[in-house]
Amino acid sequence: MLFEVISIAFSQIFTSLGMALLLFGIVIGLTMGIIPGLGAMATIALILPFTYGWEKLDAFLLFSAIFGSTTVGGSVTAILLNTPGTPENIATTLDGYPMARKGKAAEAIATAAFSSMCGGLISLAVFIATIPLLRSISLMFGPPEIFWLGFFALVIISAVTKGSFLGSLIIGCFALILSFHGLNPITGTPRFVHGFIYLYDGFQLIPVLLGTFAVSEMIKLSLERESIAYEVVKVEGSIKKGIKNVLKNRYLFLRSLVIGYIIGAIPGIGGTVANYLAYAQAVQTSKNPETFGKGDPRGIVAPETANNAKDVGQLVPTLSLGIPGSGTMAVLLGAFILHGIQPGPFIIRDNLDVVAMIAVTLVFAFSLSCLFVMFLGQYLARLTTIDVYRIVPIVLVICFIAVYYIRYEILDIFVTLLFGMIGYILVRINVSRILLVLPIIIGPIIERNFILSLSICRGDYTYFFGPISIFLILIMVATIIYPFIKRKYKLKKMSWGD
Repeated sequence: MLFEVISIAFSQIFTSLGMALLLFGIVIGLTMGIIPGLGAMATIALILPFTYGWEKLDAFLLFSAIFGSTTVGGSVTAILLNTPGTPENIATTLDGYPMARKGKAAEAIATAAFSSMCGGLISLAVFIATIPLLRSISLMFGPPEIFWLGFFALVIISAVTKGSFLGSLIIGCFALILSFHGLNPITGTPRFVHGFIYLYDGFQLIPVLLGTFAVSEMIKLSLERESIAYEVVKVEGSIKKGIKNVLKNRYLFLRSLVIGYIIGAIPGIGGTVANYLAYAQAVQTSKNPETFGKGDPRGIVAPETANNAKDVGQLVPTLSLGIPGSGTMAVLLGAFILHGIQPGPFIIRDNLDVVAMIAVTLVFAFSLSCLFVMFLGQYLARLTTIDVYRIVPIVLVICFIAVYYIRYEILDIFVTLLFGMIGYILVRINVSRILLVLPIIIGPIIERNFILSLSICRGDYTYFFGPISIFLILIMVATIIYPFIKRKYKLKKMSWGD
């Protein structure tokens, strides 16, 4: 079964339309990855509305091509400008830029690209091999388990994302309330509409996604920068040496791959953590750590290997449980909804063809984007000399056209602006924007499975407390209590110290 859908994915890619979508996605992904402030999350949110009505395999081919190339593009500016294109490339600047200043920019870019490609491809092989296991696990979930899994996702994401746990939980609950606006799924009566006919359909996913991620990023970019860079370090050096750097440090490569994959599979931690952890272990396990920060190729191999391994690791909780591993994965869950796929444990069971398409496309996206970066890095980096005040209006216009394109509803544009402002405020107060989007995506799923469970159990509420449900509840309770216990322990320790 798995090999059949993989062969279907390959045949879909090797058509004229498939190749065009693949190359277009890679070019867009590299471009948006190179320009700081834009990345896979904002780019997929921007492209998503235009795929409305597409064949689902074509749509996810494009999304995967974008997703698989943005982080690779971000390494170019990290090396040539000392400015990471995405947050996941921050640690790459520590040794990448010093190498470029020494006249080894081509070697540094080749090291980053080859590390990323190999890390991504090996991680994909591991992911594909575990799909049958993930599919078996998904069969263990029924309506009550999915009901509790929805709350589990909210609590876990609130706990592991940056900022205050209580603040994140409050934002998550607020967004969950927003998800219940509209017509009651049972009685058909309007609720929380406040007299506005527009709210009869609830808050639409596309305006929420574009506002929260794309518009808020443009607000942030326009307020923080006048231009990204005025000059680019000239690309000199040997590409062959870059490849040799990876092969020579194969054990460092393998350790970084494992770190990236595991960190990616833990929801909400993010690529920046994987990036720094991989770099830190490279320094700690080195016999000459004093060379790091001065242009040591190992300082590129470790974080860039972890980056693409992390990208694949994020697919595990997202596709097997419906819990997004990052903001990009939260947008991907929105893409599932738009194309008629219900996020959750049944994605692998019922839409194995889509999962196969994502995996196979990532193989090509990782490979081709890394080759593009190796040989065209200097030319791609020139994109950063564009004034941000030219970029921002173009992206905003595309946002508003995309929003209007779905329903031809002018009020959707105002909702996009509203969520854009809310998203920017969340960035400023250090609260993850995922908590504003995720509840709106999974709120209807929670409600639907609660109602379905009630109709099945007919008043027997023990149906809600099977072994998996109890396990999820216990983890949720422990997650909520832990921050308060930790804080109390710290206060006691401080008083003892006094």
